[in-house]
Amino acid sequence: MACLPAQSLRAQDAVSPQSLMADQWMRLADKILREQAQPSSSQLIRAGMMVDMAIQANPNDSDAWLLRKTLAQLAGDSDAAADALVKYCRLVPSDDAAGFQMILAGLASKPSTAAKAQALEQLLAQASDKAMSDALRSRVASYLASLYQNMGDNDKFGRWLKVAADLDESNSDAARLMYELAVARGGSNYAIGMMLVNMIKSSPMDDMPRHLLADLLANMGAYDEAQKQYVIASTLGVSTGGDQFLTNWLVSKAATGQSQVVLDMIDTMGFSAGQADAEAVPVDVQTLKLVILTQFGRNDEAAKTFAEIRNRLQKRVDMGDVQAALQLAWWNAAFGTTISSNFEQAVIAYAKANPDNALIQRILGWVHYRMGRMDQAADALHVLAETDPWAVYGLAKCTQHTNNELYSGYLQKVIRMSATSPVAVMAVQDLQALNQQIVVTPAAQKVMDALDDLPVSIAMPVQAGNATTWTTLGVSVEPSSYGYLDPIVAQVTLRNSSDYALTIGPTSTLPSTLAMYFDLHRSGDQIKGVPPVRVDIGRSICIQPRQTLTVPVRLDRGALGLVFANNPAAAFSFTATAILDPRQTPQGGLTTGPLGSVDMVRMVNRYALRPTPGNIDAWLTDFKAPKDAVSHMKLIASLCSLSASLNALPEMQGRATQIATAVNGQFNNLGALGQAWMALFTPTGPTGKALFPNVCNGAAQSNNVTVRLAYLATHGKDDPAAVTSAASHSDPRVSAFAKALQMP
Repeated sequence: MACLPAQSLRAQDAVSPQSLMADQWMRLADKILREQAQPSSSQLIRAGMMVDMAIQANPNDSDAWLLRKTLAQLAGDSDAAADALVKYCRLVPSDDAAGFQMILAGLASKPSTAAKAQALEQLLAQASDKAMSDALRSRVASYLASLYQNMGDNDKFGRWLKVAADLDESNSDAARLMYELAVARGGSNYAIGMMLVNMIKSSPMDDMPRHLLADLLANMGAYDEAQKQYVIASTLGVSTGGDQFLTNWLVSKAATGQSQVVLDMIDTMGFSAGQADAEAVPVDVQTLKLVILTQFGRNDEAAKTFAEIRNRLQKRVDMGDVQAALQLAWWNAAFGTTISSNFEQAVIAYAKANPDNALIQRILGWVHYRMGRMDQAADALHVLAETDPWAVYGLAKCTQHTNNELYSGYLQKVIRMSATSPVAVMAVQDLQALNQQIVVTPAAQKVMDALDDLPVSIAMPVQAGNATTWTTLGVSVEPSSYGYLDPIVAQVTLRNSSDYALTIGPTSTLPSTLAMYFDLHRSGDQIKGVPPVRVDIGRSICIQPRQTLTVPVRLDRGALGLVFANNPAAAFSFTATAILDPRQTPQGGLTTGPLGSVDMVRMVNRYALRPTPGNIDAWLTDFKAPKDAVSHMKLIASLCSLSASLNALPEMQGRATQIATAVNGQFNNLGALGQAWMALFTPTGPTGKALFPNVCNGAAQSNNVTVRLAYLATHGKDDPAAVTSAASHSDPRVSAFAKALQMP
């Protein structure tokens, strides 16, 4: 079932008095939230009330419910957030991302894990395919599986996990759990490898599956493919797999002909605060360096590295570490410049006294090998041939000049036994000297074939910007011209052009943060500093292949809308640039993340109302005998907004007074919505009080919550007396808003 495009019922509604009022409340909420970057308690209280008023004006405003949920979460009110989420989901049932959040929020009231699991089983059994997308059903099933895992019910865990994985291959949680299950059950390398390939399909920009798959391939001797995955993993991720991940990567590099690069990397690691520090390098990595130098015949450098390893072990020996003493003996046997007679006799005696000690038997075998006693070396090493790759490599060296077939067979065995250890690098280089290839296992080949079957853009997303071809961002604004207080809606589309479903959201494959930046002009002059509209377009869990997610975005409900609302006599034009996943550069510019996109809409116009004497007379006539509620509200807003600028012009002061007289005279005859609307648009400060005393005084003293909040929201910062009076108001909403204004 394809993920449905998100719909905003609010954006589709016809303009009504209620929607006009909701728009202005939402603009004020946005203005409050922009007062400082990290919203304070005062901002959250006041903005929350503005949104509540928008919802009161238009309960079907889905954008308002979504913002209410966010503000409640920021305020730590989980109950209010859950309630707002439920209301939003009823209005926009196609938003399965929000639907999943709602389902999880509904589990909070369940008394136990078992009760939560029962509730989810009932939901999955009862919900129709139409009510739940496959993507949503898959997420619910994987969450249910995790509950059963926590309860120790492995049968139901496995059953529901399979349901989740089968429903939607983009479910990264299900893919991860399938991998973990395969590992826990001791699955074959092939089974584990296929689970990792599925993890890459579900989350192609996640570095961890690449790390794990690279390690698996390296451990199977598939060094070339492992090297590719290590490179992709290191490019994608900020995390690392620790010392073992680093060692595996370096071994793979060395095994693919990049030994000098490995040596350079190791030398870089060996510097701490600008000083050479051999102990800053993990022992396995230092061993790899010794192996490479020895194989290349760089004896002086090898001797220096050997001395560093020996010194590290000697410190442990001096502390009484018996195992370190044996390890030191091993290094002397394998890499010491010479085998002294005293050392040889000590090893032979110790091995005779400890025939079951595998390490001393390996040391004995290598001493015999170094002394040229190949038969005795083989006898000592042969008993370790199924468990010790260093012993197998010793056996290989014993047969190097007598039996090429046996020699190469031992070398291949070393790689099969321990492909990511330094001794494997020695085996690889010896095979290369024989012009022989590493024989990878059938399991490794099948995993590599599965990787080859992936589209290049998924298999190698960071190469040549492959990931940027997955999606296409589009933005359009229709029509291109708007009147005063008309809603301006941008249709943002994101098309999945790939062959796989791609998740979208803050922690998903595709980014969901979108910002609309404005290049605004007023009568040809640029107006700088208009903040962008930011929106999360993740209104769906995923976008199916060749499908398009469509999200309507209101451009007029933020700072741009306030500029338009407060300036009805100005002609505006703007270009809107949509940036998906915007990032700031160190120089202060803008760029996008790796999966970001940019699109642009040019020349959207907001035409001006011309306050000529003739037009003002006509507006006042219509104002006194309105044709309909919407035009009446637009006249109120435009006349009130124009009054201050007209009053500043000596030749138009009479017209400003004429407007003020008409508005003041009508205030007491209006209902609460009309009075609140007047209060929202009358000029602030002394000019507003001088021109509109009836409106300002009436709204400031009104016992109607809507009217009082409208006045406080727009005039409160200029009227401390009104705020002080409202702080003791009997209605908690009025008093809370006023007290929030008084907060520092």
